Amino acid sequence: MGRRNLSWAVMGQFPTEGCKIKTSMQGLCGPNSYCVYGPNDRLNCECPSGYSYVDSQLRYMGCTQGFMSQSCDEKNRSAEFGVVKLPNTTWGNSPYEGYSHTTEDQCADSCLKDCLCAAAMYDDSYCAKMVSLAGFGRQGGDVAMKALIKAADYIEEDAFADDLTAPAVVKVPVGVRKSFLSVHLVMASSDDFLQCVRDKIPGELVYTQCSSSFSGVLLYYAVAKNNPRLAFPSGECPTIGVGGHFSGGGIGMMMRKYGLSIDRVVDAKLVNANGELLDRAGMGEDLFWAIRGGGGGNFGVVLSWKAVFRALYLGECGSLASTMRDRFPELNMTSADCQPMTWLQSAALSFFSFTNSKPVEDVLLPRPASPSTFSKGKSDYVRQAIPKAVWKEVYASWFTMKGAGVIVLEPHGGYMCGVPEDATPYPHRRGVLYVIQYIAYWMSADGGPAATSWLDGFYGFMAHHVTKHPREAYVNFRDLDIGQNALEEEDGLGAAENARFWGQRYFLGNYEKLAKVKAAVDPTNFFRNEQSIPPMRNQPRE
Repeated sequence: MGRRNLSWAVMGQFPTEGCKIKTSMQGLCGPNSYCVYGPNDRLNCECPSGYSYVDSQLRYMGCTQGFMSQSCDEKNRSAEFGVVKLPNTTWGNSPYEGYSHTTEDQCADSCLKDCLCAAAMYDDSYCAKMVSLAGFGRQGGDVAMKALIKAADYIEEDAFADDLTAPAVVKVPVGVRKSFLSVHLVMASSDDFLQCVRDKIPGELVYTQCSSSFSGVLLYYAVAKNNPRLAFPSGECPTIGVGGHFSGGGIGMMMRKYGLSIDRVVDAKLVNANGELLDRAGMGEDLFWAIRGGGGGNFGVVLSWKAVFRALYLGECGSLASTMRDRFPELNMTSADCQPMTWLQSAALSFFSFTNSKPVEDVLLPRPASPSTFSKGKSDYVRQAIPKAVWKEVYASWFTMKGAGVIVLEPHGGYMCGVPEDATPYPHRRGVLYVIQYIAYWMSADGGPAATSWLDGFYGFMAHHVTKHPREAYVNFRDLDIGQNALEEEDGLGAAENARFWGQRYFLGNYEKLAKVKAAVDPTNFFRNEQSIPPMRNQPRE
């Protein structure tokens, strides 16, 4: 039978004009990138000159700067920057400043001399300056604007070292205009980290050969002390560091808009059970997938993480008051109701009722932990709204009992729903309304029975109103009550099957893949604890 030459032809596409699709100020391509039509109207995400893809295999995630942004706290360095011109290109975020009756050269020069300006959009004598290329970037014949993008005359080399003797770098730009930060995180001892920060210039923080874990509060303090404009991604509790935060998924107060921390992790350095030092390319995609939310202490020792995060500029009190008057006039907000503060001060306000009456250092500097403070926690996920009558009973009854603790409701949805459940080990995404954290506290040994009795009773009461089959739980709110590994290690399928009961509560359908990855990278179960994932050495029974 003869062979015919066949070819494909594009007869149509859906959706049409895909680069124009816009949701929540974000187009098809991530921050610092723009959507462009390729051959056969194929949609592509491109980076401007001076930028590179966050992940070259997932180009829709956006791009990151390859240079340090111009600092407002240093001498004007406009001579070190130039302008990249992209005709028929625009970004959809709002400008902070605009001028009429200007030329293109005047617009470009104004952006170069303005430390806040990341780019300017020029159209028919109008110049609009922007602090970032945050979202909805697109290029096409229907776009009249020309993008004038500020870029340095140099590109920094990636400092994510190939060996432990080379420096690991935390790159955090000074200012507010960069929408993504390229952050290299390592576990550092608090004293070494603070000293390293003190020794470096404001625009770039460098520390070398650091090893042990640090407290989140110490990290916040170190970075903010270096420059009050800088923010740093870590956990919300004083005792958590980025290692535990990322290993469990990294939920936080901004996840509805920007996702989990692990959604922004692009590389890591890990020592496996054989003592080998591996990066993402060396460990392979399965292991890289597993360490981003599969729980700590399972697959190896993660020495460092490479992640990208957004930086936000929220404006001044005057602009906030104006916006509030327009959007929420019933609140009658004025500038007097707004208290300007640094990012670090706002963190202290949230957790320690900080006021400007004393230095923020007095609130956040380390102090001895109380040996007489104890706590125990549990967690639940809610996928169907809990009736108001139930909440009334909770507040009228359960929170008036002896030993009553607290609950924290952390909303999901938004960006979280757009990431597939199997994209990372953290599966509690689409359909989840919020996660509940139950916490019981007691100050002395004799207070334990009342506090834990309240916790167990309340947890039992909520069983009718939360997820079932399985009753989902968050791995970073570790709960040994839902199951533990046997003291005597079992071989093969047995240990993995016994752990399935609690493993599926943490990871749902991702548990089996985690157990298979464990078998591939740590078949002897060298890394283990009460709730570590056992290796699944054989195929599951039918």
